[in-house]
Amino acid sequence: MSHTSKSARPSQRRTAIVAVAIAAVSVVAASLALASSLAVASEGPVTPAKQEVCADLSTGHQSAGGATTYTITAPAGKLIVQTCVKAGSDQSGGGVVYQTYSPGVGSATITGPDGKVISHWSAEFVATTVYTSTKTVSGSQDICTAEEQDVTIEYTSGPVTRTSTESQAAADEAAEEAAQEAAEVDLDSQLENYPGYTKGACKGPTVYTGEATVSDTVQICTAAGSTVTISYTSGLVTRTSRESQEAADAAALTAAQAAAQADLAEQLTAYPEYTTGACTPPTTPPTPPSTTPPTTPPSTPAASAPATVAPVLPATVETATPTPTPTPTEVVVPLPATVEEPETGAVPMPATVPVPTSVPAGDGSSAQRSSLVPWGLLVAGLIGLVGSAVARVRRQTR
Repeated sequence: MSHTSKSARPSQRRTAIVAVAIAAVSVVAASLALASSLAVASEGPVTPAKQEVCADLSTGHQSAGGATTYTITAPAGKLIVQTCVKAGSDQSGGGVVYQTYSPGVGSATITGPDGKVISHWSAEFVATTVYTSTKTVSGSQDICTAEEQDVTIEYTSGPVTRTSTESQAAADEAAEEAAQEAAEVDLDSQLENYPGYTKGACKGPTVYTGEATVSDTVQICTAAGSTVTISYTSGLVTRTSRESQEAADAAALTAAQAAAQADLAEQLTAYPEYTTGACTPPTTPPTPPSTTPPTTPPSTPAASAPATVAPVLPATVETATPTPTPTPTEVVVPLPATVEEPETGAVPMPATVPVPTSVPAGDGSSAQRSSLVPWGLLVAGLIGLVGSAVARVRRQTR
């Protein structure tokens, strides 16, 4: 006979309880399944859940005419901010699709999901706010022509206006972009006149700079008879040349001369009826010579004996040796062949003519008389002889 211990009894009891619980759950599940099948059989076919459709929005449900793609256009003064399209079904695919537009648009194109035919659509409109902007783009472009000449092209877009319903900033951006494009078109149009050009200034030879200043003065005689001196100047004149420094200097000088003449001409306007040069005083015409002949014939001056000059000699002059008095000689005067030979006459000279050997010197002393006295006496004797001969010839020819 076998015996079971007391410790094994509780575990056997728990096992029994679990088995009973599992059996009970199985019975309940079977009962529920049977009840459900009986209920379906008694109620008939099942109605599917309600399909989702587009909200009415601003337009309500609208037909697309059996198309798979459709374009919605907002009415005047309004913009589209949302659209809804319904195509197909939840079971077949497709369903409802919403699209939001920010900012609003004037038109929107919708397409049925999965390419299915659009069942209906709707759209939400809002009032339009239009932002306006006007921009002008201008500039200049330096180019070097094919002839190596510098040319600066001025170009402009002119006023360009654009609008936007998004914001003022969007309108400004659109206008700026359009104006820039218009300015580039104007520039390209002008550049067509310079084939073979290059952008930028020509890289030619060095540019020489010449400077010149012309200044001068001129005298004029005013209408009032006064002499005026005018100072005129050109000021500093500058000219450039790519040829040479001499060419730049010559160009500057020419320009300075012209400027100086212009300054002179401007100053001369203050003196009407002037004459160039200083004023000159009137001149007296010369007296014509007298035409009346003289009434008294000119007289022949009479010969006179040379005067004796007493020179004043210094007191320290040494006394010279007296010069002997020359003896007068006879002079023979030739006569014409038809005239008898005149007698030779001698003019006696007084031998007792006292000749001083000295003259006073002016300081109480005496100095030797000059040796010119004897020569004077000799000349006087010759004159007397000639006069005597002439007188004799005249008597014989009578």
